[in-house]
Amino acid sequence: MKTFRKLVCLGLALLMMQSLSIVTYAQTPTDETELINTTEQLTSSDDNTFNLDMKQRIIVTEEYAKSNKNPLLRYGESEIPNVLKTEYKTTTVTPTGQNPSGTQFRNGGGFFVQTSGGYTMTVSFGLSWEVVNVGVSVGYAKTDNIGGILVNVPNQTDFFKVQLDKTYKFDRVLVDCYKYNQYQYSYYTTWKKLDSTSAYCVKV
Repeated sequence: MKTFRKLVCLGLALLMMQSLSIVTYAQTPTDETELINTTEQLTSSDDNTFNLDMKQRIIVTEEYAKSNKNPLLRYGESEIPNVLKTEYKTTTVTPTGQNPSGTQFRNGGGFFVQTSGGYTMTVSFGLSWEVVNVGVSVGYAKTDNIGGILVNVPNQTDFFKVQLDKTYKFDRVLVDCYKYNQYQYSYYTTWKKLDSTSAYCVKV
């Protein structure tokens, strides 16, 4: 009987030791993961390469930088854009769908204008750092209600056409490229977007 009790106690002790070892093993990867994440955060925030001056930068062409993305950034790669300068440029277009001689509104009213659509024309904008080509949609205008915005004419006696002023925003950007938080090179690029559109009538 005493021998049986000893065997039972020994078996329980072995089971407890196995349980403890399993719990310890399960916690170890979590602790290591947290340590790795903390190390990466310290490296990112304390790395002096994130505060570069022009003497430290290696400038490559935008084409070279984009060819290395293949076409997107890969794991471990990152880019930090620095906006150096911003300029605004405006171009005037005449929406399609109008009478070349203009339209007279004897009973008042005006044009219904879709600011996008119609055909697209290429406009060259001369910026202080380069010339940028932009595909500009001329829009569409009719006297019938085609939706869009209504542009009323100033009077009922003259003939009018509607025009659009489209203003674009251009940013001169210096992009710093990193791989696993280590600086690689930099390149210049230009960001462009349509900033605003205004419609108005002009006398023919």
